[in-house]
Amino acid sequence: MAYSLYNGAITVPLNEKDNSTYGSPQIQSMKRTTDSQTWEILIPTSGPETVVVLDLMGTKRIVTISGITTGEVSKLDAFTNALESFMNSQQFSIIQSVSPAGTGLRFNADRPASTAINVIMKSFEWEYIAGNVNKIEWNMSLMQGNS
Repeated sequence: MAYSLYNGAITVPLNEKDNSTYGSPQIQSMKRTTDSQTWEILIPTSGPETVVVLDLMGTKRIVTISGITTGEVSKLDAFTNALESFMNSQQFSIIQSVSPAGTGLRFNADRPASTAINVIMKSFEWEYIAGNVNKIEWNMSLMQGNS
């Protein structure tokens, strides 16, 4: 399986668990949440069957990915620096010179179905676990859409 994030100049491979080599990222879990941005009007002294629901804001999708990366410190640094560069406005500026303006990052995934969607990275965090200098755990949150 192949997973990656791409901004027009930099591709960061993200591999499925047990399908990677030492020094490359491994996805441990991926969750997709699709949420309708509804507005609910509750009627006092009434039951739930009287609630008026309006879909004023459309629907959003968040992809949350958790994983580990193992390898030499220089490999860990390269991985975290690449993803942090996306957060430091690289998810917008580079892609605009390669693709239509405002498309953000491209997330490619083989599963659950072949997916290639435009996303904006909302967050990226990583954590060093004491006693293992060659491993980090990381999480990222991607929102589907265009900037």
